[in-house]
Amino acid sequence: MASAVGPIAPWVRQGTLVLVTTVALSLTSCGSLDAGRGRLSLPSPEQSITGFDDNKIHVEYSFFALNELARSQTTELRRAALRHLGDRDPRVHYAAVYGLALTATSASGSDQLVAMLTSSNVDERLLSAASLAGIGDRRGLPVLINALDEKRALAFRRPPQYGFQFAQAELLNLTAEDYGLKTATDETGVAAAKPAWQQWWASHQATLHLDRKLQRYVA
Repeated sequence: MASAVGPIAPWVRQGTLVLVTTVALSLTSCGSLDAGRGRLSLPSPEQSITGFDDNKIHVEYSFFALNELARSQTTELRRAALRHLGDRDPRVHYAAVYGLALTATSASGSDQLVAMLTSSNVDERLLSAASLAGIGDRRGLPVLINALDEKRALAFRRPPQYGFQFAQAELLNLTAEDYGLKTATDETGVAAAKPAWQQWWASHQATLHLDRKLQRYVA
């Protein structure tokens, strides 16, 4: 059972290029710099969530650590994310949602993601939708379609990424459809495509499924 990590998840881009200095990285609460070998050591899955640092100097590395651990310690990160999903610290909770979205499978973590599809929190809703769609649960698709006019920004993204931009990228990646999204460059253009996408969903939702070879939804 595949997790959302990989080409199906273009939203996994925050932190994939470390844009801060090694000095700043060595100071982060999430990891350390191995001075002898000149390489960065990753935190544990637990620390990557409880130590998520939204300081502008460290946040890029916090994302980087979660992304890397999702690939190298998928099960461990998923377990840590599930443990902290209800954390009251907004940074820890966010890291748990992000970590779960990276690592959920149909057998573990998907129920928690489904529960967030109706959340008023844009990050919970869209990260869950993208992750579910990425593992073959088409219930994520209408949530992404409905977000084509979402003007709120996602948390901790530098530069800012807005909900409509996130939904635009996901839908183009997950399907072979267009309806004006490929050429849309602003919120007005993206929102204008929403009715056509809603019609597409209404017409094909019963037969849509994720083709694992194509990594796209087909009817």
